[in-house]
Amino acid sequence: LRKGSLSSDDGLVTLAMAILGPDYATLEVCRRDFRAAREFGLLSSAHVWGRANRLVAGGYRTIAAEGLLGPDHNITHGNYIEDDELRIIVDSGASVTSTSAIEMSNHVRPPLIGRVQRMGGNPSIGVDSEVKRKGDMFSEMRVALEIQRLFANMEVLRQIEAARDGEAAKYARENLGAIGTGGSLIKEQAFKTRDALEWATVNNAKAMRLEKKIGSLTPGKQADLIMIGPDGLQILSSQDPVQSVVSYAEAANVETVMIAGRIVKDKGRLLFGGLDARREELRASAARLLDAAGVGIGPG
Repeated sequence: LRKGSLSSDDGLVTLAMAILGPDYATLEVCRRDFRAAREFGLLSSAHVWGRANRLVAGGYRTIAAEGLLGPDHNITHGNYIEDDELRIIVDSGASVTSTSAIEMSNHVRPPLIGRVQRMGGNPSIGVDSEVKRKGDMFSEMRVALEIQRLFANMEVLRQIEAARDGEAAKYARENLGAIGTGGSLIKEQAFKTRDALEWATVNNAKAMRLEKKIGSLTPGKQADLIMIGPDGLQILSSQDPVQSVVSYAEAANVETVMIAGRIVKDKGRLLFGGLDARREELRASAARLLDAAGVGIGPG
């Protein structure tokens, strides 16, 4: 692949390497995988959790000690990774991607977004599995933002109950003493809508090592753009463009899409033919896969 159809790093599709990582591979396999990716100049990515049952007990501490960890590696999930190991990851320049909706469906530790951000890193977000989730960043931005706010708010409550945060406790008492305030504990949100927009744009570009091409509206970058119409009923009255995108917009509000400067969606319509045939192919593919897996179509 590296010598053939995916030899260039300038195409619309570029090659990367999904590896098992220290959760699911022995150290010897990790050595081979990391070195192979580096030899071919590829980004490597591993889905890991950091639980005690991982195959490389030291996790990324060991990977870093072997000289294998750097900006050419991406870590997805990692909810159970401890702070000292996460510090090694962030300091190495490796990227961290959280898939908050999937992670919170069957895990209880917060996505790494907040911890990475507090350490000075650039957290990114993804979907993980389009079998279970929509593959759009609008949904993921909102879920990621609200989950980070929830865990931050829970920490404020813990600090108040443990009498370790006098300012927060004072604010809570003042709110409880005023009728109609709802008794809020939170004076200021720990995470802003602009944070979520950056997770999904500039930080995602950095995670994929594409920040010189995409991720922001910057002269000289590749024109990968979406344009959101301002007339959708749910965003019509919004005065803040960042909040409009993060809190209100849906895929249906995207009127124009440009890929490398070429318009592929205009005035809400896709500009390539054969859509009906493609839809039928997708339906047939889904039916074939469900049948092969012995899965019936039903609720849930």
